[in-house]
Amino acid sequence: MGRLSGTFHPNGERHFWNYSGSGEALGIAIAEGQHFQQLYLSVHDAEQTKRHLQEALTALA
Repeated sequence: MGRLSGTFHPNGERHFWNYSGSGEALGIAIAEGQHFQQLYLSVHDAEQTKRHLQEALTALA
């Protein structure tokens, strides 16, 4: 599978994809009012990456 990278506009939203075609895709919802509504990134383990991001955000709060 190839690479998918760029800005896409499904349903009038703005999504950014950086997916290499290997591994899992991690979807990240962005706070309202920001440039993008969703980010999609290729990662080795989506659940583990999600946990790390949640821990980092909790530490910042």
